[in-house]
Amino acid sequence: MEPKDRIYVAIDTNDVKKALDLVEKLSGKVGGFKLGLEFFTSVLIQLWLDASLQYHFDRLMSTVRANLFWDGKFHDIPNTVGGAAKGLEPLAPRFFNVHASAGTQAIKEAVRNKGGSKVLAVTLLTSFDEKLSYDWFFHQVPRDIVPHWASLAVDAGVDGLVCSPADLEHINRNEKLVHVRKMTPGIRPLWSVKGDQARIMTPKQALEAGATWMVIGRPITECSDGPEKAVERILEEIS
Repeated sequence: MEPKDRIYVAIDTNDVKKALDLVEKLSGKVGGFKLGLEFFTSVLIQLWLDASLQYHFDRLMSTVRANLFWDGKFHDIPNTVGGAAKGLEPLAPRFFNVHASAGTQAIKEAVRNKGGSKVLAVTLLTSFDEKLSYDWFFHQVPRDIVPHWASLAVDAGVDGLVCSPADLEHINRNEKLVHVRKMTPGIRPLWSVKGDQARIMTPKQALEAGATWMVIGRPITECSDGPEKAVERILEEIS
């Protein structure tokens, strides 16, 4: 892969026109785009209220379809997860994801109904630091939780993992997981602000640690010099 193909831009907005503008500006300059909970929840309601937005939505989905990471983070009983995965089949995004904590059977249902898509298992959200993990997961910290969940998800048949770049070191200690592909959010270029992510790395650090793809949002989409310039700066930083 070329360096640009490793970048997935997080389009975390509730504005379909803004999303379309970003995608049109960056199409061909990055590997793909992540659309998730905020976007799809908001746009579903907006389309119901304003039918004129349908044109923009259709154009957006036609543009991103082959390189879409559908960040729905499915987490429910197995039957519901399987049904949700099946519902994505007509769109056939490149990736969609399911929480590893949903359990083996739910993951297997996502895999069984994935169609032409790849299933990624979300290990531990990047907003969890050591203290929060310790408080919520029975005194376990990310280095304990993430490799365990990652191993179970791979055994259940996922095509890859979603994990903090800071967890790559712990995952790759397991020989079974070294060659599994990893999508890493929590990426912050040297020149950007940390935001609400707790376990982060720069793009270069993440790639050196073993990331396959990187999800980068606000440093690109909110760059004062424009998203294209932000991508150029990230590629320069990587090289």
